[in-house]
Amino acid sequence: LLCQPDVSEAKGCRDKAMLELLYATGIRVTELVTLKLTDVNIKLGFIECHDGDRVRTVPVAEVAQRALSRYITEVRDDMSGGSDYLFFNCKGAPMTTGILEDNKVLCG
Repeated sequence: LLCQPDVSEAKGCRDKAMLELLYATGIRVTELVTLKLTDVNIKLGFIECHDGDRVRTVPVAEVAQRALSRYITEVRDDMSGGSDYLFFNCKGAPMTTGILEDNKVLCG
């Protein structure tokens, strides 16, 4: 599953980062799609997941850090439309939890 995205394309690079992050951290899809760029600290290797007033700091494995770093430096700006969310669909809108519905994994 982790080898399926074609990282030579923007969408594949995004999908790889999302899958690696989900696998490495165990965060929920709702936490993944609500991450903002400011919630990511690649240098120190963690992300912050927000749930109301609570903040949970989650360590990120090196493989996921590399995939996330590549996505942020090479792809995100072209997909973001100026938003501060971390992940976007192909239309430039923030991702939603619907990415895993209707058997269309990460089709967003």
